[in-house]
Amino acid sequence: IQQGEADLNKFRAIISSMTLKERLDTTILNQSRLQRIARGAGVGVEDVVGLLKRFEEAKQYVKLLNKFGSV
Repeated sequence: IQQGEADLNKFRAIISSMTLKERLDTTILNQSRLQRIARGAGVGVEDVVGLLKRFEEAKQYVKLLNKFGSV
């Protein structure tokens, strides 16, 4: 549970370091933006990329659930 809370705090810091435009459209995130976000959140770039991957996976699951939920 403690690890989960630590991850959640890290994710909050990363999201807070993003601009509204970046939050709405993650495709605009280039290397310099990722570095800025990581510096602002006090984490490594790999942590930012990891969060983005988890977010994309979650979006895929939601699409899948919506597809099967409407059948």
